[in-house]
Amino acid sequence: MVALAQKFDTGLKGLLNTICATFIVLMVFFTVWTVVMRYIFLNAPFWSDTLTMFFNVWMVFLALAITVRDRTHISMTMLYEVLPPIVGFACEFLWTVLICAFGIFIAIYGFEAGWNVPGKYWEFGYMSKKWPMMIMPTVGVLMFIMAAIVIIEDILRAKRGDFVVHAHELEDIEEYQRMAGINHDEVASVEERSDAH
Repeated sequence: MVALAQKFDTGLKGLLNTICATFIVLMVFFTVWTVVMRYIFLNAPFWSDTLTMFFNVWMVFLALAITVRDRTHISMTMLYEVLPPIVGFACEFLWTVLICAFGIFIAIYGFEAGWNVPGKYWEFGYMSKKWPMMIMPTVGVLMFIMAAIVIIEDILRAKRGDFVVHAHELEDIEEYQRMAGINHDEVASVEERSDAH
């Protein structure tokens, strides 16, 4: 069961990363193509700007769900780290619960707002504007799922007595330093020398 849950978690995050990366490539492609067609061939496609806007909006919203899962969304990290570990952990946990609730809110009211939005896009054969707006309930459901996974992780960590706040960020920093060829011992010795002065 745990292995299945981990596969689902990894697969969903990988799928969202792939979709976001694809949208970035498509945005760049259609933007360059439009500029070339407009200024060199004087025959720009009338639909490419709108399509690029769709890719941009959908990418940003899907990336929001990824930030919730990676715990890289906006939060009061500095405050959490200054507080006693269990208090900082509790604040971070509460923030994740609020994000989970906000996901439900966006899923319900975003669907209602998107489904009732008036108008059509003539450049796409008079497609209803409600279809691109379905990103709202989609991201609401994804935020709920990602925040729920983080909540479960935090509950399991709390049961083990692990109340470290944002441990993943420290791991990310160490990984970036490793990729850059920075030795952790050298960094520590430089910091010790600067503290001595």
